[in-house]
Amino acid sequence: MYAEFLMETKNITAVEKLAILLEIKEGIIGLNAKARKFGISKASIQVWRQRYKVYSFEGLKPKM
Repeated sequence: MYAEFLMETKNITAVEKLAILLEIKEGIIGLNAKARKFGISKASIQVWRQRYKVYSFEGLKPKM
């Protein structure tokens, strides 16, 4: 699986966010299950998804 390497902290990198989104999109795991598994909110994943749609990978990077 793409996101099995995630850190225990909630500082998730853009690459990790993309891995999560790809697993959800491919049906490997559902949104709710992924959020529970990594202790992040569904809303956060939905925000990442929207930013990825609009800005591609750049939208997943932290704002500076």
